[in-house]
Amino acid sequence: MIHLYAVSAAKAEPVATSGLDDAPVEWHEVDGLALALSRHAAAPPGTEESLLRHAAVVEAIAERAAAVLPARFGVAFADEAALERSVRERRAALGDVLDRVRGRIELGVRVLAAPAPAEPSSAATGGEYLRARLRETTEREGLASAIHDALAARSEDARRAPASPTLLLSAAYLVPSDGVADFRETVHGLELAHPALSILCTGPWPPYSFASGDAGGAS
Repeated sequence: MIHLYAVSAAKAEPVATSGLDDAPVEWHEVDGLALALSRHAAAPPGTEESLLRHAAVVEAIAERAAAVLPARFGVAFADEAALERSVRERRAALGDVLDRVRGRIELGVRVLAAPAPAEPSSAATGGEYLRARLRETTEREGLASAIHDALAARSEDARRAPASPTLLLSAAYLVPSDGVADFRETVHGLELAHPALSILCTGPWPPYSFASGDAGGAS
C-alpha cells in the first residue's frame, strides 16, 4: 500500500523526517510531478501519532519546495499503477493549483468573542427580545466580515469556516511568503482596534486549505 503525503512541482531534497511507522519517505515522479510517499503492508491507523507524523513530513517538504500540495491523511493507493493513473487523470488541475500556491503559505486566524447574553437585559417583551437578538447577530456578522475583509485584502485567497456563538471567525488565508509580516501587522492592528476580542494567528503552514484538484485526495 502506498501512502501519499504531498505533491510537488519538483523533487525536493531527501526528506529527513521518517514517515508513518518509521517508513522512509521517497519521491516518485509522474508526468513532471514529484510525489512524496511511503510504502506499507497495510493502511496505518488513524491515530494522533500518525496524524502528527503525516503533518511533520508535509511541513518538512514545504520548507524546501516552492510549491507543494499537502495530501489529506489517509490518501492511499494499492500500487504505483493506481497512483500514477490518479495523477494522470488530474494532471492539469494539479498543475494549476501548484501554480496558484507557488511561493505562498497558509496563515490561520481565529477570532474569539464572549458569547451573547442569554437575554438582552433591556428586552421587556418577546418582540423586543427577538429584535435585540437579531441586532446582536447582525452586529457580530458585520464585525466578522469586516475583520475577514481586512485580512483577505492582505492575502491572495481565503477560506472561511462556519462560526459559533464564541467563534466569531475561523478562516485560512493564502499569503505570499514575503507578505507574512504585513499580514501579521494587519492582525496586530485589528487586535488594537478590537480589544474585547481574542484574535489568534497561526502558521505559516503548508497550504492545506487551498490544495484542491489533487491526486485522489490531496486537499
